Amino acid sequence: MTSCPILMYHAVARAQSSVEDSLCCDPQTFAAHMDYLHRHGYQVVPLARLVRAVHAGEDLPDRCVVVTLDDGLDCSCVTALPIFERFGFRATVFVVSGLVGRTNEWLRPAGFPSRSMLSVTDLRSLAAAGWDIGSHTASHPWLSKLAPEAARAEIGDSKARLEDMLGQPVVHFAYPYGDYTAAVRDFVVEAGYAAACSTRWGRRHTKRQLFALRRVEINGQDSLLQFAVKLRIGTHHVPPLAEARSLVRQGLEAIGCLQPRYPAD
Repeated sequence: MTSCPILMYHAVARAQSSVEDSLCCDPQTFAAHMDYLHRHGYQVVPLARLVRAVHAGEDLPDRCVVVTLDDGLDCSCVTALPIFERFGFRATVFVVSGLVGRTNEWLRPAGFPSRSMLSVTDLRSLAAAGWDIGSHTASHPWLSKLAPEAARAEIGDSKARLEDMLGQPVVHFAYPYGDYTAAVRDFVVEAGYAAACSTRWGRRHTKRQLFALRRVEINGQDSLLQFAVKLRIGTHHVPPLAEARSLVRQGLEAIGCLQPRYPAD
């Protein structure tokens, strides 16, 4: 079992509406998070390095962390990139390929304000800066609610489109809304990705979970103390009974006392 938190952010921007509070991390707060990592000796490693360690069953140094940003909003380039460069860090950005150069159209029906998405030029700039560009489907749907062929197309077409834009392989995927089933997971494997990120909380990863890697969601309202606690334990709250049971199950699976239950774990 490999231990390394994968931090999950969305927008590095000031919230324009209360509906965005949890998704938007104010740039000053985000900079404070990155400064905390720097001052406390954390290594921000590429997602690919974590995936290699999980494949090999190896652990990473105690103070390693992966940083991811979901959706592909243009603040990833305009706001987050300069902050990362200040500290010599790099990230993975999961992009909704069909909305490159457009706006966050999937959020508008829920009352979210319009925000610009990364352009092709932005994506190439991030790739040139050493960022990992991953796929977040073509249109950000609930994959489990789609017909199988539609889900397969969302996953595979997004990979192909991003690779055409960038001229390089796209090997990492993140499930929109953290929504997946065993069939959806199989489509991700079939499409040729090396790993996929979920939204299930935790900082420990096994080879069986390479296509459902756990992450640590950073809420836009988190204090620096909450951020620090999440780094160490994967969540800032005492886990409810169901999650506590899940932790026990993970431990028993890791030592071979239980068969893995996929895709829940």
